Amino acid sequence: DDRLAALRVGDGHSTVEAPALVGLGVAGIKDVVWRIAAEATGTCQLAVTAELDDPLEEATFFRVRLEPASTEFAPPRVKAAAFTDTTPERGQATLRYPFPCFTSPQWIQFEVQGPSGLQFSRAQRVWVPTVLPGVVRGRTGPSEGAGPPSSLLVTELWELPAPITLNHACREAPHLCERACLVDEFEACTLDGRIALAARDLGRALNRFDAMCERGDLEACTLLEWTLAEKKPTRQLRSRPAAVLQPWCDAGLRRACVALAIPEWRKALPALTAGCVQDPRACGALGLHLLDGPRLDAEVTRALKLIQQACLSGDAASCAHSAIETLRFAREEPLAVMPRLKRACEARIADACTLMAMNSARGLTVPRTPRAAEQELDEACRLGAAEACQMCWRP
Repeated sequence: DDRLAALRVGDGHSTVEAPALVGLGVAGIKDVVWRIAAEATGTCQLAVTAELDDPLEEATFFRVRLEPASTEFAPPRVKAAAFTDTTPERGQATLRYPFPCFTSPQWIQFEVQGPSGLQFSRAQRVWVPTVLPGVVRGRTGPSEGAGPPSSLLVTELWELPAPITLNHACREAPHLCERACLVDEFEACTLDGRIALAARDLGRALNRFDAMCERGDLEACTLLEWTLAEKKPTRQLRSRPAAVLQPWCDAGLRRACVALAIPEWRKALPALTAGCVQDPRACGALGLHLLDGPRLDAEVTRALKLIQQACLSGDAASCAHSAIETLRFAREEPLAVMPRLKRACEARIADACTLMAMNSARGLTVPRTPRAAEQELDEACRLGAAEACQMCWRP
């Protein structure tokens, strides 16, 4: 009678009475894998890859809905407005969406809007990440529980690697950042503060970072501590940077810990510099130490050169760091760093092998080889790469 639907709850099944709705269950959705990660920028990111049942049917939207999990049992339908959406292409939908991290569990549900109607998955509980790297992941669809999803679906959830960058347009035209900040384009305010700090305009940097740190911007609070290490404020700060940084430090974000202990960071510099002078292979440690600092553009350039110098001198771990950090700061394209990753992976550096496997799965610089990618991910997991184990869909 179009009113009875099966709703899966935990490990069992129950039946519920519901109004006639199209697609209670997973009709139209072949497989969905999703991942929510707490990023080192102080925000979270949702990544979703979905395969649809009929790639020939032109779906108009693939949507994600989220609402607070205020009850123990999953609702048949998440009624909150769409959290984000995308347009599927060739039977596949992929999206990444940054957002302020949740502080309470949520229900997540996926839906497809197409010519034949609206079809949606079951609701799943999203727990709150409490450590870094904080990752919550899930899978839904008819193939749920039938084995791990394909490497292609899973690796699309990860970036290669996640970039560290502020994406406001004024990054390419720094003279526009101050104007953009004045009209409340807040990401431009943090960028304008970075420009001021690099130019030693400490008063302007202090004002920018204080205002943004008060809003909870992790990068602004980090750079505010570095500015305060150079200049004491002439007024009472509105923000409390330590209150923002300490939870991230407790969760494992090293750069937040360094910002809370800048004198110790500075104390370690002379020994690391002397070690680099004596042995080029030790320059990688100095470069990584600099990347824990304020990360102004000139310092990042110097740090990356030091790490690459250590790689060229034969330090395999530095080859992995050189490739990963260069990609993270968007200084090179994937094709340029693959020789360094290959050298590091051959030396059994787990994170390098993970990125090599992602390259095989997604075909970024080589032909796509899914079966080889799954073997490479398995090997990277055995070497200790936590992300590779997550991509293998292991606990």
